[in-house]
Amino acid sequence: MILCSCYGGRTPEKGEKQLIETRIEEIFDMLEMKDRERLSDLFSQVAKTNSHSFDEDIKTFFDQFDDTELSYDKDEAYTVDDGTESGKYFKKITVWYHVTGKKAKYRFFFVEWVKNESDPQTIGLYTLRIVREEDAEDQFINHDQMELPGVYFHPGGIDGK
Repeated sequence: MILCSCYGGRTPEKGEKQLIETRIEEIFDMLEMKDRERLSDLFSQVAKTNSHSFDEDIKTFFDQFDDTELSYDKDEAYTVDDGTESGKYFKKITVWYHVTGKKAKYRFFFVEWVKNESDPQTIGLYTLRIVREEDAEDQFINHDQMELPGVYFHPGGIDGK
């Protein structure tokens, strides 16, 4: 299922696709190593500031996510939104992956600002959201609702059930 049809942007070029694949591999490594600090460092200052409780959310994220042996289908959906605004260049990459772990299947969604000449503090991950595959249809509804600052894992749905 390709989700990018609901969101504008262009298909990534070869170097951008490599950046995306490197990022997902880094995230997998950090999840398996339970490395909160390294994952936290990937997020932009803007994401940390605009998240209601970034430090608590990342702690909860690692407390709840306990899967290993993560793998993904490399033919997933991603878009690149780039251009200029007031003469300043920006590039944002939005990614959706189907991920399989030892215990369950998931949908990973992340947004990363690669470049923003207007506001360098936006550079880095803005959103990392993980849901179980069976909850994806309910939770991955609208791109704008999913692109929230910070890290989110809802093991039993948005309301925790």
